[in-house]
Order: sequence, then C-alpha cells, then structure tokens
Amino acid sequence: MNIETAFPSAYLKAADLQGKSPKVAIERVEMATFDGEGEKPVVRFVGKDSALVLNKTRALALGAAFGNETDSWIGKTIKLGTVKVSMNGSIVDSITVEAATATAQPEPQPQPQPAIHETDVPF
Repeated sequence: MNIETAFPSAYLKAADLQGKSPKVAIERVEMATFDGEGEKPVVRFVGKDSALVLNKTRALALGAAFGNETDSWIGKTIKLGTVKVSMNGSIVDSITVEAATATAQPEPQPQPQPAIHETDVPF
C-alpha cells in the first residue's frame, strides 16, 4: 500500500495519478477556501470526484492554453502529469497541466472508447 494514497482527499494529489498522465475534461472552475491560505481556484473534472487546486503555475498554463477567462475552459480537455519540484527544502511530486492535443491520424480502435475518462485512474 502506498501511504500517500491511504488518506483520501477532495483534492487531487500527485500520488493519485499513479504515474499515469490521464486526459480529463474540465467541468467547472470554482473558488474554495483553505485554512490559513485564503481562497484558491479549483478545477472540477467530468466524471471525477477529486478536484485540482490551481497554483499560479497551473493557472497560468491553463490561461495560456484557453484564455484567462475560466468560463472558456469548460469542456476543454487537459492532460495531467507529474514533475519533481523543490518545496520547503525537499523534492516532491507536483501535478502538471497541459492542453490535450489531438493527433493528426488517430489509430483505429476495435470498438469505441471514451475520449475523456481514464477509468483506471481512481481519483
């Protein structure tokens, strides 16, 4: 058992991605209040229980991809990933976001597959 996944949260952690890079559709963006930190924007995804807290880096990346008005992000598909970052003197995993790009020549599928939902990622 990975101890980082033993404590469920309403907010997505890097460990929740289990080393995968799922594509998810943005359902809505809302503000949430965090003790001692004030309000921050969070992104909710279609068909997912956990939301992603936006730090400045993630917010600017989504703004660059889809515009600074968060209403224009609704329905857009993004790819989540992880990267190692320095935080408080330690190296930790952090979630990254990027606009999902369509491939020019999609590979044929034997049967229709959901384009957005990554059912093997439990968040």
